[in-house]
Amino acid sequence: MQDSARVDILIPTYNPKREHLTVALESLQKQTFQDWKAFIHDDCSPNGETESFVQPFLSDPRITFKKSPMRLGIGGNWNACVQQTSAPIV
Repeated sequence: MQDSARVDILIPTYNPKREHLTVALESLQKQTFQDWKAFIHDDCSPNGETESFVQPFLSDPRITFKKSPMRLGIGGNWNACVQQTSAPIV
């Protein structure tokens, strides 16, 4: 992931549907504005499939993924995302 992106995109997840997450990431990659980085944080989804949904997109160095080892809840998951920001625009 590049360090100097102007925009950080945060994607907190919990048991996401493959089609929704795929469409969101494909749309992000097709934007004409390219100076961004995306951080996907999974809140210990019990289905265990989120990483496999995201895997095809991780070849893009602007996209990173992390799975929490324990459930944080909606606020904790968002905060885990916010801690990864460095861009002036989130």
